[in-house]
Amino acid sequence: MIEIHREYIKPFVVERTKLTRLLDTIHARFDRLPQAGMSYHERFDVFLSGNQKVLKNQLSEVLDLDNSRKHKIQRLAIVCTGWTSHITQPQHEIAVDFGRPKESTTPATDKTTLVGVRVRSNDDRWANSALAEVEEQVERTFQRYTFSVLTLLGLNLLLLLFLLVAFPVRADEALLPLWLKASDLKWAESLVREPRIVTEQEAREVLTRQLRNVVAAERSWQAWREQATSFTDRRAVLLGWPVLFLVVCGVVLLTTCYPRAVFLWGDEKKRYKDMLRRRKFLWGLIWALLVGGIARLLFEGISPFVPRK
Repeated sequence: MIEIHREYIKPFVVERTKLTRLLDTIHARFDRLPQAGMSYHERFDVFLSGNQKVLKNQLSEVLDLDNSRKHKIQRLAIVCTGWTSHITQPQHEIAVDFGRPKESTTPATDKTTLVGVRVRSNDDRWANSALAEVEEQVERTFQRYTFSVLTLLGLNLLLLLFLLVAFPVRADEALLPLWLKASDLKWAESLVREPRIVTEQEAREVLTRQLRNVVAAERSWQAWREQATSFTDRRAVLLGWPVLFLVVCGVVLLTTCYPRAVFLWGDEKKRYKDMLRRRKFLWGLIWALLVGGIARLLFEGISPFVPRK
């Protein structure tokens, strides 16, 4: 007997139509078996919140579940087995498990769920064709969320640009390690040309220029720091709230607006509809802030080149 397994770590939404189509595909595969007197039986293992489990024999019984917040469906395993009248052991089996926990060495911390498909049969050709048809229906439930790594990188890049604009870095004139400016370097070159030797007066002049540069740099730093402090305080207030808002929106989106397993019937239909509305609203706010930030960056970049009267 051949046994084929497939696992998919993808978010999914199972609703009434897709689930019915999946069952019809499984039934059609059993109807095509060549053995005479073939019969099949199906069962539905429904796992609810609070470590509850119910067993149903009909799809209609599964779809009639309330799927309420206290009894929310978290996992659904469908097992369909077939056998002939003169053989008591199942000869063929198709199982689809939506929301099965991923096997891990640390189950307490790893909460990853997946979709598992298993086909068993003593007919290799039937098993492979059945797997292909069932996989096609299962893939229809997968969700391709647009919130990707590239989107996160883009948001981080824009946030970095905002920070650079809001908190400019001090740009002092470059000094040599000996505290000599570029203008001092030309003068110093004339002092050390061979074969002449620096006089005591010239050495004092070098020390004087060094001390003068140190004092000028320190005064410039103090003036820049005093000016930047008030400037940064204003920018921090103006930028801090939008950045904090973006972070909160991102956390809410990631934690509440991209579910990995949705069984869309009963009370879950309203909850899912509210979630889609919330996700659309939050993304609208985020993009509005980002467009405003980009416009501000363009203004900051172009304004120095605009002639003023």
